[in-house]
Amino acid sequence: MALLSERMQHYFAHCLNSRRLYGILAVASIVLSLPSLWTGLHVDDFVHRHIMLRTPLAEQFYGPPLSMFDFANGDPARAAKLMDAGIMPWWAFTQIKLLFLRPVAALTHWLDYLLWPDYIPLMHLHSIIWYVALVLVVTLLYRRFFGLSFAGCLAALMYAIDDAHAMPVCWIANRNALIAAFFGFLAVVLHDRWRRSHEYASALLAPACLMLALLSNEGAIAATAYVCAYALFIDKASGKIRCASLLPYLAVITVWRILYTFMGYGVLGTPAYIDPLGSPLDFLNALWLRAPVLLLGQWAVAPSDLFILYPPHILAAVWIAAVLSLIVLAVAFVPLFRKDPMARFWGLGMLLSVIPCCTIYPADRLLLFAGAGAMGLLALFIKEVRSQATGISCSVQTGKRLLYWVLIIIHLIVAPLFFPLRIYGFSKLGAMMNTCIENAPLPETVSRQDIVLVNAPNYFFVMSFPLIRALNGKAAPEHVRSLGSNMGFPPVPIRMTRVDAQTLVVAPEGGFPCLLMRDKHHPMPIDAEVHLTGMSVRILKVGQQGWPLEVAYHFSVPLEDNSLIWFEFKENTLIPFTPPAINESITLHTIL
Repeated sequence: MALLSERMQHYFAHCLNSRRLYGILAVASIVLSLPSLWTGLHVDDFVHRHIMLRTPLAEQFYGPPLSMFDFANGDPARAAKLMDAGIMPWWAFTQIKLLFLRPVAALTHWLDYLLWPDYIPLMHLHSIIWYVALVLVVTLLYRRFFGLSFAGCLAALMYAIDDAHAMPVCWIANRNALIAAFFGFLAVVLHDRWRRSHEYASALLAPACLMLALLSNEGAIAATAYVCAYALFIDKASGKIRCASLLPYLAVITVWRILYTFMGYGVLGTPAYIDPLGSPLDFLNALWLRAPVLLLGQWAVAPSDLFILYPPHILAAVWIAAVLSLIVLAVAFVPLFRKDPMARFWGLGMLLSVIPCCTIYPADRLLLFAGAGAMGLLALFIKEVRSQATGISCSVQTGKRLLYWVLIIIHLIVAPLFFPLRIYGFSKLGAMMNTCIENAPLPETVSRQDIVLVNAPNYFFVMSFPLIRALNGKAAPEHVRSLGSNMGFPPVPIRMTRVDAQTLVVAPEGGFPCLLMRDKHHPMPIDAEVHLTGMSVRILKVGQQGWPLEVAYHFSVPLEDNSLIWFEFKENTLIPFTPPAINESITLHTIL
């Protein structure tokens, strides 16, 4: 049996030789993305909506629309206010900074709220348009490098239907990644035009596009991975000229970084984001751990998004599986790398573009840049196997053909099926959370009361509680208190003991994982106290990672006081909860 039918090969070649290719890929991107029109708002989207609509909550906690990616600016007073409201967890580092310079992306959201503030599907359509634009510019890049060939068409198709791209398409708050990738790859296309055709207008436009990309999302620095790989393997000029061709991009990155730092942007105190310049050792430690998992997410069906949820023994197994898989791929691609500079270009571009992704917890949504190199390399591998010369040992040939079919199935059959399924799963998870919060059985007096959630499924549920209630015009609690673990994957038992009329001692299995808003450099010591309105938290036990293992919640009133409304999360809904009696212990679970 032929590896791919001649008819299919001729069809791909015909598409590539015509302008229909761009239309076909645009339609494919739209069709796969259409379910995102009904995914609604999720997590950061609620913060952004408050900011754009300038609600009273936004006036109290956040800045103007163009600073919509300012989640925490390092001000302890502001952090204390967010923690008191329940929008930031009580275990957060009070000087935490999550402040991103993304004015280009912010402008697109400002446009949404200027033109269709009440039509969320149109905001999703706006994101889909950016994804189509990204697919088309990547297709143009492939066409410039592959020419009129079957491999270029196949690479473009596999990039367009890659399910790793589902999250940036369906999550409005993550549109910045699409915009950054669009301008980043446009910079690479223009760089190629400059170097091949000596179009000096392109020499000016390419760095400008890189700056637009960086002002959309910091991860756009990954675009320079392909520019560097181009200078090494594609550019035919002398070594000095090739090095000089990189200087405009170095200048752009330098100016951007100086501006970024001078204006106070950056991250601090969170393990979710690592600044390579500010914490180089932490970044190197994260690099060797995260990079294989990210690459496994690109090449296989295992999503890297589960990285932060794995217990240590599972994480170790996944990492080993990732490394072994990458070794197999590397061995299979060695002949390509030896003879084809284009394979070296795509491979190095993919590897270098993964490095900036390691500044963040692994997630497939970070693979927009790496995916282009991976699909280019895969297309060349498929081409090589199809035209494999004789003289290769039978075992090697069999192994390559087996890998060929595995990758074909993953990237041409499984990926387009998983693309809408990922969108659907994201939508259902968000809809459950939104419905649960919106339909919570709260009295009209709740605006003068505090909500106590004893086993909220995760931190995002808690922070969204006041945001969603306020946006829907429903009475929101004055404060939201969460007593359980901040992550519920996998579900963990929470032991709760009442020691007196006003105090509960809570000990989730594994403690309170400070995965997002407190890093290992700022652990919470034993007997440390966090004071909130009507409640204080005292740390009784701390684990080796600096996470609290057991805490005492002391309320200013008896637990049965009418100012407190208690809820338990059970079967995807909130039900009234009765605190245990004095000296009584109970065990609950975080379940989502």
